[in-house]
Amino acid sequence: MVEFEYKEEWEFKPAYALGISYEMFELLKVGVEGKGSRDGHYIGPVISHGHEDLWVTLGSAFKVGEVKDGKPEFEIRLLMGVGLMGGHPSFEF
Repeated sequence: MVEFEYKEEWEFKPAYALGISYEMFELLKVGVEGKGSRDGHYIGPVISHGHEDLWVTLGSAFKVGEVKDGKPEFEIRLLMGVGLMGGHPSFEF
């Protein structure tokens, strides 16, 4: 994941995000997400509703360790996804 942030000039910020989920019902998943960058690291629960063509996810993230001054200790995120390819790739192991 890559972020670009503009304060007084553009800044390149490499970051990561990872998660795991469990399908409770066909349209409902619960999981855990972790994310971070050099500014801080976060982990927290998420809940997702939808399918591959249209979905929403609500999650909260709590700081893990130190975070830079001015960065939050707690975040709430609401994401919406829209499928543009008419399906998704299949991965088998």
